[in-house]
Amino acid sequence: MDIPAEFSRLDEINVRVAYGEQPGTAPQEVFDLVLSAPDLGGRPWDDDDFVAELEPLVWASKKRSLYDRKSYTLDVKKGHGSWGADGAAAEIVLYIANHAAGGLIDAGTVALVLKVLRTLRAKVGETNTASTQTPDEIAEFATWRIQVAFRDWLEPGTALTLVEEIRDVGGMWTGAFADAEGNRYAIEVHFLEGVPYATRVTRRATPRPRSGRPQ
Repeated sequence: MDIPAEFSRLDEINVRVAYGEQPGTAPQEVFDLVLSAPDLGGRPWDDDDFVAELEPLVWASKKRSLYDRKSYTLDVKKGHGSWGADGAAAEIVLYIANHAAGGLIDAGTVALVLKVLRTLRAKVGETNTASTQTPDEIAEFATWRIQVAFRDWLEPGTALTLVEEIRDVGGMWTGAFADAEGNRYAIEVHFLEGVPYATRVTRRATPRPRSGRPQ
């Protein structure tokens, strides 16, 4: 199908993989890939290639039988904003139901998601290669990515307080923030060739007091 020039233009691609109890609830883990000023080589953007790379994440095992498929939702959006910074952006959000104890995903799953995001980054050349290196820059970048990843569960303009200092751990920057309700967001910023390419945010909600009379 011929895609009109307006719909083929793209200034940013955002891919998000979330793990939570069930779609519609705040996830415990969110992996985020942001491609600013992607170089599409003059071709219109086709989400099929991106979606195909995400498919391995929805299977519980390599057998890929009917009973191995995880519950998930997949949303693909493309739009243009003319307020503030003018630009067109595409967004792919894959939410996978995770019923592991404590909402944690295993190290193998973490490695697989990061591998998929690296592959997606390699598919599209990025013309914006600005490096983010200082703790203050990382903190600002991390705050932005947390607010984007949890925008459906955070009020606009929600302040995040740094509760664990930003530090370099083997080339990966880590830190933690908290919102006004005490929910904690531990973040990892992963680099490729000196440029932040992906973030991982682990959210731990503040326990809610039980209602009703004490037993």
